[in-house]
Amino acid sequence: MATSNDKSTAEGESNTPPIPVPREHKALDYLLSQIPKKAQKGMLVQCDLDLLCVDADSEYIVLGSNVGTLFLYSRKREVMERLKTNSHNDLITAVRLHHGLEHQVVAGTSKGIVYIFQLPSSLPGQNKRLQMFVVKDMHKHKITCCVWSLNGMKVFTGDDSGVVVSTEFDAYQGQCKSSVTLVERDSQIIQLHHAHKALLVSTNHRSFIFRPDADDHIIQVGQKERKIVGDFGACFIPAMCKPDDASAVCVKTRNESVEGGHGWKSHQYIFVQRTPSKGPS
Repeated sequence: MATSNDKSTAEGESNTPPIPVPREHKALDYLLSQIPKKAQKGMLVQCDLDLLCVDADSEYIVLGSNVGTLFLYSRKREVMERLKTNSHNDLITAVRLHHGLEHQVVAGTSKGIVYIFQLPSSLPGQNKRLQMFVVKDMHKHKITCCVWSLNGMKVFTGDDSGVVVSTEFDAYQGQCKSSVTLVERDSQIIQLHHAHKALLVSTNHRSFIFRPDADDHIIQVGQKERKIVGDFGACFIPAMCKPDDASAVCVKTRNESVEGGHGWKSHQYIFVQRTPSKGPS
C-alpha cells in the first residue's frame, strides 16, 4: 500500500520540470549557399570571400566578411540582404544585433572603424529606410567585440589595445556621440556584456565590472589576475534584480593550465562566491 510520503514524492517528481536536452539544429547550407565564394575588388582584382564573425537572434543571422560587406539573413522571410561599409577593404572583425522597436546592427573593423546600421521597420510610424552611422578616430586598433545597451540607445565597443568606447546613438536625430569609457593598458578586450546598468569587461588578463552609474566604480572579479593570459570571457546571469545584486559568471584558469579552465560565479560586492564547475586538474 502506498503511503502519504510515497504519494507526495511521486507528486513532487511529476511537478519537476524536465531537464532540457541539447539538440542539434539543421545545417545552415541554405544560408551559406547564398553567399559567394569570391568577391570583386575594383575592376580586375578578385579575392576569396571569408566570413570573420557572426551574431544571431530570433529574427536575423548576420555575418561579417573580409570585403566590407555584412550578410544579413532574415530567418522569417528567408531572404539574404547585404549591408556595405564605406570600403570593400574593410575587414569586419566584430558584429552585434539588437532587437527593440527596430532592428540595429553594429560592426567593427580591423582598422578601428565602427559602423552602426538602423534597419527599416515594418511597424507604422517607424523608420522606413536604411540608415548608416560611422564612428571614426576613437579606436586606433582592431575592434574585438561590441555590445548594445538594453534600450539600444548606446553601444560599447572594445579593441585589442584595451580601449572601450561608448557611443550614444539617436537614429531619429540622425546623430551619434562617442567617448572613451575606459582604457586597460597592455591588455586586449575579449568580451563585453551590458546589463543591470553595468558593463562587464573581460580582458586577456582579468574580468571586472564597470559601474558608470556609480562614479565609474570598478569591481574586479576575483582577487587576482589570471595566471595565464588567454581569451576568456564573462557574462551576467540573467535575473530581475537591483544592480547591486547582479551576479556574473567568469571563465578563468587554474593550475597554470588552459585545459584546466573553470568558471567563477561572482557577486558585484562579494568577489567570488563559488566555483560551479571545474576542469581537469
